[in-house]
Amino acid sequence: MAAYLGLTSESRGEYHEKGSKFLAFAYPILDSQEALGHVDTLRKAHPRARHVCYAYTLGSNHLEWRVQDDGEPNGSAGLPILNQLKSANLSFVLLAVVRYFGGTKLGLPGLVNAYKSAAKDAIEHSTTAMMHEHCTLSFTITYALSPKVFGFVKKNGAIIVDSQIGETCTFTLDIIKDEKDTYLEFLSSLGIPV
Repeated sequence: MAAYLGLTSESRGEYHEKGSKFLAFAYPILDSQEALGHVDTLRKAHPRARHVCYAYTLGSNHLEWRVQDDGEPNGSAGLPILNQLKSANLSFVLLAVVRYFGGTKLGLPGLVNAYKSAAKDAIEHSTTAMMHEHCTLSFTITYALSPKVFGFVKKNGAIIVDSQIGETCTFTLDIIKDEKDTYLEFLSSLGIPV
């Protein structure tokens, strides 16, 4: 099954240690490009921050992940953030922590604790739900078959993300990944190659 636990909306958290402020931001994401877009937005929104460290996970089994320490000692920021995502069993989530330096060095254990605590606070303030991975399916049919396809799409809850209607009709659907075989079987029963 391609079901996963994800965020229903953005959330925030915060942690303070020896004058340093750690602001955490959790975002539901679909891919790495969206994750990096949020990181760029945070950098622009916090130009005086010393570091913007992050981790994200993708895939229903956390198959794809990335961490970034952004100048902090290796393993002191991105990995503790990632471990909080994994502990909460969250996927398709970016968790970024913006650090404002307070003038006192925290040492490696202090940094690990600070990034972990900020990340945990953002997760504790989030709302989660079981979700399904989606994929797209594109195909071309004759106009005469379009009523059958529209009926099937409506009955099964797919979203038409693009369509071109004419003598032939081209559709791109957003569907739940686990249901792709059902759509392929339906289209095959109509004689439509996909």
